[in-house]
Amino acid sequence: MRTNRDLYRFVSELLVEFADSRRGLEEYLRALHALGSRQSAESGIRLDAFASMLSGAFTAAPSPFDPTWEQADLRFDGVDPGYDGWERMLVSQIVDLRSMALDGTLANDLRYFGVEAKRPFDATRSSGTHWVNFDPLTYIECATVGAFGGWEPGDETGRQPVPGRVAVLAEDGTIRDMVAEEVERPVVELETLDWAMLVDFLECGQTYE
Repeated sequence: MRTNRDLYRFVSELLVEFADSRRGLEEYLRALHALGSRQSAESGIRLDAFASMLSGAFTAAPSPFDPTWEQADLRFDGVDPGYDGWERMLVSQIVDLRSMALDGTLANDLRYFGVEAKRPFDATRSSGTHWVNFDPLTYIECATVGAFGGWEPGDETGRQPVPGRVAVLAEDGTIRDMVAEEVERPVVELETLDWAMLVDFLECGQTYE
């Protein structure tokens, strides 16, 4: 596995393999936390190892929920987040999901249109409050295409190209109007993912559609 296209194809296979999984997103993210903690001393994670984490989090034992997370300062310097920044972003999301389960937000049938996580006024978390994805399969598919690309029309993941024309930022900085199907979708090598890229993955898992 070397490219963003390879990763997206791998995730598309997970959508089939774990279509009947009963693991909720909070539990999945706590399992991802447990697996990611094993890489805490590294400057990044190889693409094939990250793919194994995404798969393994469907069945691995999750990290226990730590009640101190709810009051912890989970902000970080986004310039070079390192493992600590990735962990703080992940824990911020875990705490939000726990809160939304308790206050009934996750029982709202319209939640996939977007909801705001309700937080204590003094909560200091690194993730935004807006959520649109609430299950592991939707989360990892949106996280992958949002952070790395790799999707192509015709992929059987339920994703569809935006109808009509879209605005595209060109390499020279200008905005161009193009038919959505004609937008270039480059294949790029992703041999090793640094922690900043993995933070982007988490953010897109929460908010990308």
